[in-house]
Amino acid sequence: MSYEQLEESTAQGMPVECYLFSDGVTLWCYTSADRPITLPSGTYEPAIVSRGERAYSGEDGSGGLDVHLARFDPVVAPFVRFLPQAPLGLVIYRAHRGAEYDPRPIFTGTVRQVAFKDSEVTLTCVPVTRHFERNFPRLSFGRTCNWAVYSTSCGVDPDAFKVTAPVDNVIGLDLVIDALISVPSGTYDGGWVQRANGERRYIVRQVTRVITLMSPFSDLQPPEIVTLHPGCAGSEEVCSGTFDNLPRHLGFSTIPTRNPHRGRIG
Repeated sequence: MSYEQLEESTAQGMPVECYLFSDGVTLWCYTSADRPITLPSGTYEPAIVSRGERAYSGEDGSGGLDVHLARFDPVVAPFVRFLPQAPLGLVIYRAHRGAEYDPRPIFTGTVRQVAFKDSEVTLTCVPVTRHFERNFPRLSFGRTCNWAVYSTSCGVDPDAFKVTAPVDNVIGLDLVIDALISVPSGTYDGGWVQRANGERRYIVRQVTRVITLMSPFSDLQPPEIVTLHPGCAGSEEVCSGTFDNLPRHLGFSTIPTRNPHRGRIG
């Protein structure tokens, strides 16, 4: 019988649901069934996992649902100390016993919020279609450049400006890197630090040899070698002086500083 026939059957349908979590590197394959379920996408192991009904409304997050896991499940471990670097994706498949070869994805989205309560964790998930409903202005008329540094439009090669150096100390969100002692403060503001395994953290500010991260690395220890990428303030001075990329700068530095709607220019 087809999936549709099994769904409509009052006696022969035996539905099971499988949950595929992914952070872009690691996959976690769970099922709420009492035995492993093999689908074309992989084998799903029994776990403490359940979900609520999808909520449809005019509110932001419409079409989302809540997924419940055990508090100590490895899927949620990265959320315990800080937000993980990459978003956590989720695909929920529904199939029927005996017809596992013909599953249907009933939800595709990402985890938007995580709430810990007693022995349970609730993941609030939103469908992937929500990301296409956000409206962003493509270009703006301002003094700073419209392009994100190292983007295709910017054209700067990040490998051309990266620097490798050992970490001399770790203090909370701060990395102390003595190799930067002579580097002007602010050079790495808005840049990032990357480890050999590809894990990265964004830099909030740099004051000579001290770099403050947006969120800490969980297990980085001195004297690990890291790669640093400088940020860009978006000004013509930085674009020209640091990156020699002024022809691609899309800012308007000659905009008058006085607002003509609030007073005379001349």
